[in-house]
This record gives sequence, structure tokens and C-alpha cells, in this order.
Amino acid sequence: MRNWHSHVLYVVLLTLFGISISFAQWIQTGAISISNGFGSTTATALVITRPAAGDTDLFVGANQGGNNAIFESTNDGVSWSEKYYFGATSPGSVNTFALSDTNIFAGTASGIYLSTNNFASWRVIDSGLTSPNVAAFAISGSNIFAGILPSSTYITVPPYVVNAPGGVCLSTNKGVTWSVVDSGLTNASNTDVSALATVGNIIVAGTSDNSGIFRSTNNGTTWASANTGLFTVVGDSTQYVQIHAFATIGSTIFAGTDQGIFRSTDNGASWNSASTGIPLNEFQQFPAVGCLASAGTNLFAGMNGETPGGVYLSTNSGASWTWTDSGAVGIHVTSLVASGNYVYAVSESGVWKLLLSQTGNTAVTTGNAGVAKAFALSQNYPNPFNPTTMISYQLPAASRVSLKVYDMVGRQVATLVNGQMEAGAHQVSFDASRLASGVYFYQLQAGSFVASKKLVLLK
Repeated sequence: MRNWHSHVLYVVLLTLFGISISFAQWIQTGAISISNGFGSTTATALVITRPAAGDTDLFVGANQGGNNAIFESTNDGVSWSEKYYFGATSPGSVNTFALSDTNIFAGTASGIYLSTNNFASWRVIDSGLTSPNVAAFAISGSNIFAGILPSSTYITVPPYVVNAPGGVCLSTNKGVTWSVVDSGLTNASNTDVSALATVGNIIVAGTSDNSGIFRSTNNGTTWASANTGLFTVVGDSTQYVQIHAFATIGSTIFAGTDQGIFRSTDNGASWNSASTGIPLNEFQQFPAVGCLASAGTNLFAGMNGETPGGVYLSTNSGASWTWTDSGAVGIHVTSLVASGNYVYAVSESGVWKLLLSQTGNTAVTTGNAGVAKAFALSQNYPNPFNPTTMISYQLPAASRVSLKVYDMVGRQVATLVNGQMEAGAHQVSFDASRLASGVYFYQLQAGSFVASKKLVLLK
């Protein structure tokens, strides 16, 4: 596996030699700036609501010079307005959001806040929490689970520091009260629960203190370690990875960790690495993944502070990944949300969005929505790729089509299409997992029309 330095160098060389490199087009949304803050504003977490049919509201937590606020956009991020200003002490930075019916929950460094009217107002709901530092939510029916991080409060009299434990808390009454549900968690009185997810009646809790993942089958009453396959070697010792985020596609669970991405296909009982295509960092390890989001069969992963950063995409349940943004989004991606026609990313440089239609989440699609005016062959996306890429072409009339792939010496290595195709736009997936890295050509023949383009397989 090549590291990110050679990954970027190879891309630069390909560009210099005139080989087209195609990345998804991420669009940066409007600027965010806290009115009473100083320095640059850092967005932290994002939630999207739909208060009425056809309406979309975006809310993002932001921090600027120790001041905290929530911003709203009602025009898909074109512009933002300061919806709620909290000052420097309350509620602390917004770590996460969750939606349950018309209720919006904000997990912050200073407790849980609830709004029932799209942030027109909100109130604190932290009765029973072990610590005010809330890192994650998971909702299962009427049950709301909160992942808690330990915290410390400094006072002016002995013992001067009051420590509050982490763990998992549960509310069965929409957050009015919370109870501790941490039986079976390692170091239950001080476990850093940084991520939560549900699949059916299974709940998984990820920790950031190297305790790994825990699993509950009884609504959090008891927990059991679920760390098979979830470890890394550090020096002469083996330890469990740190968990930063979860996402699900069907019954498959994905974990973003400090050692790349892991996948479970047995409801979280065991795990295996699923980071193929993500370049190694300078320590020859997979880089940290800070957030995940799923959209249909697409899975997005935001990097957590390691070069080259940005957002990676998998269209095959984590079997392989491609870089989507050429580094534009930023090094430290803190939040990913897929909603409607877009996936949104929050990073140190602001809020970004990407049209989901650019990600090609189906193996083959056809259609004549707007019949093409001419024959056309598009550059494959992504390019370079490993091991799958999408090739698109257009036909102004029904034609007999041949789409084949050749190596540099002209040997045919794949036939993607060979038959009669209807007029319209078409898209086909090319899987090059059995081929060696290198430059290849794909050629489209449709009637008398012939066109070729280069593609680059980079393993």
C-alpha cells in the first residue's frame, strides 16, 4: 500500500503528462462568523431538518475564540445567519446533533439541549447525566442513548477538581430525565463513549480510551466487549483502536477509528479492516477517520486531521475507497450528513456540499431523461481509481455499442458493453481488481462514432 506522499506525487505526475484526473465537485457554502467572537470561526457539527414540505433547514454548531453559537441556513448553505448565541461558557462547543420526530437534540461540552421548534428556543435537559460532556447520540424507538465523555470541573476550595465519569445514559421520556446504563463497560465509572449506533435491537458503543467497542442486546441494560478483529499493534503491545464514529448500510456496521475503517457484518460481534484505497500515513498506518455517513449504497468517510485529509467514498460497502475532493474540503473533517440531493461536510474551512448524483452509486444505469443531442464519452470518475470507477456515455439514438478497455500495448483487458443500447445517458462500472496498477485506455464505438480516453489504476 503506497503512502499519501507517493499518492499525491503520482497524481501530480499524471497531471503533468496530460492524463485527466477527475474528482467530485465539492462546493463551499457561505461564510460563518460569530458576531461577538474573535479569530476564525470553526464549524463543529451539522444537522438538517425539514420543517415543512419542500423546506430544508441547515443548522451548524460553531466556535470562535471560545464563543459558541448555532447558525442556520434556509437556502442550502448559500448564506448563514446566527440563530443562537451562547457566549463563552454555555453550552460549550456543540459536539453532535440528533433528530427524533420534531425534537432536535444538541450534545455539547456542557450538557444536552433540546429544541422542539427548529431552534427558535431550547432548554437544558441533563437531569441524571453522569457528565455534561456529550459526544454521541443513538435513537432506538422511544429510547434515546447518549454517549458521555468524562469531564472535570475546577472549584476554588478543596479538592479543587471535581471529576465526572463518562459512559452511556438512556432516556425513555424524550430527554426529560436520564439514567446510567453502563453495566459491563470496561472501567464503567470512567469510560469515554465517543460513538453510538443501532442496528435492529442491537446497540454498539465505541470508546476513545482504547477500550474498543461494546455491544448490548437488551436496550443498554448490560454490555459485552465486541472487539474481535478490532486491534492494532503499538510498539511491542497490542491494543484496541479508538472509535470516533459509526455508520450503517442495512445490517452492516462501519466504525471510523484512529486506525482507519473497520466493518462488521454480524451485528457488531466481530470486525475486519475495510480501508483499501486510503493511503497510509507517515507512520505506515491507516489515518484516523473522524466521521462517517451513508447515503443508499454509498459510504463517506471524513479524515480526522492527517494529510491528505478530505473525504473518501466507497460504493461497495467498504471493500475499496476513492478520494473525492483533492484536499479541497480540509484536513480535519468533523461531521458528515447525507440528506436530500447532497452530502454535507464540516471541516476547519467551513461547510461543504457535494451532489450525490456525482458519486455513481449504481453499477449500471440507463435512461433517456433529456435525449442526448450527440454521441459523447465522458472521463471516468474517479480517476485515478482503485479498484472501481464509473464510465459515462451518451447516445442520441439507439445504437449498437461496444465499450472496451485496453492496456498500453493495445491488449484488450475488459469488455464492459457489447450490444444494442437505447438512446440516452448511460453509466457503467469498471472493476479492475484483477489488473496491475498502470495507465489503460477505454474505447467507445457506437455506429460510426469512436472515442477513447485514458484511465489510471492506482493501487
